[in-house]
Amino acid sequence: MPPKKAGRAAASKKVWVGQDRHGYDQDGNKINGLQDWWKDFEKKASADKVSACPDGSQTSSAEAERTQNDLNSTKSVEKSDVVSDKWYSVSQKFWEGMEASDKGMLDGFEATSPADVDASRKFIQQFIDGLKDYNLKIKPERCIDVGAGIGRISKLLLATIFNKVDLLEQNQQFIDKAKEELAAPTSAVAKNMGEFYCSPLQTFEFPKDTKYDVIWIQWVLLYLLDVDLIAFLKRCKAALQPHGVIIIKENVGRDSFLVDMGDNSVSRTPTHFKSVFASAGLKLIRDEEQPNWPQELLPVRMWALL
Repeated sequence: MPPKKAGRAAASKKVWVGQDRHGYDQDGNKINGLQDWWKDFEKKASADKVSACPDGSQTSSAEAERTQNDLNSTKSVEKSDVVSDKWYSVSQKFWEGMEASDKGMLDGFEATSPADVDASRKFIQQFIDGLKDYNLKIKPERCIDVGAGIGRISKLLLATIFNKVDLLEQNQQFIDKAKEELAAPTSAVAKNMGEFYCSPLQTFEFPKDTKYDVIWIQWVLLYLLDVDLIAFLKRCKAALQPHGVIIIKENVGRDSFLVDMGDNSVSRTPTHFKSVFASAGLKLIRDEEQPNWPQELLPVRMWALL
């Protein structure tokens, strides 16, 4: 997920934990709270009686309704799961249309990459040097790059610090490109590359026999519903070494959240993120804003969590 320009579940299931009552969509329309907005989204998604077939044709309303009834009668598939799948399918399709390059990964804002990497390097270095106030000093042994895309951050930052770097990305085209460039014998970081996982975050399970010194997550959490984000962060915590740290870098709304239906993303406010962290049982130990950032883009914050 690139930087973003600053912009103008079942009903009983709380999909969002953030309490912000002030937000906008990509067209500048006001949204009064994400949970109520989600209920409207759920109704519209559930009311869609015409669905596309794998061959590109469309089923009739009656056929779609029979299919929906079959889904509703299957205990293993809940209504909220069907709606969530519709939500996630939009971002998946959006990224399938992006080229596997730095320009594609940063959506045309590739000029921001040097400032991004420089600030990230300074942020992570403090944990390698050691934090006296938390008696914490990480070992630069193993890291995982979450939402890795084609491996820009792994190549320019993580693989220059850690002995082994794994990548997690849901787009197979991007993973293949990362393998081609980073793991090739001629690559300067080939010896530092570990596993390449292709999976959505909301269903990814960390290998039980692997623990990480740092779990690096950048520009990808805005695609997750709170309920799935909290569950994922809990799995991250369980995958850390005893001295490990979760580092998150994301776009944030200045005073309000931003819903972009172009790629089904939600740029949360810092307050919203902190509610998510607390719900996941994480302790916030560092919180910094990305410096030297274009004013026309949403602010970017970096958090470190235990």
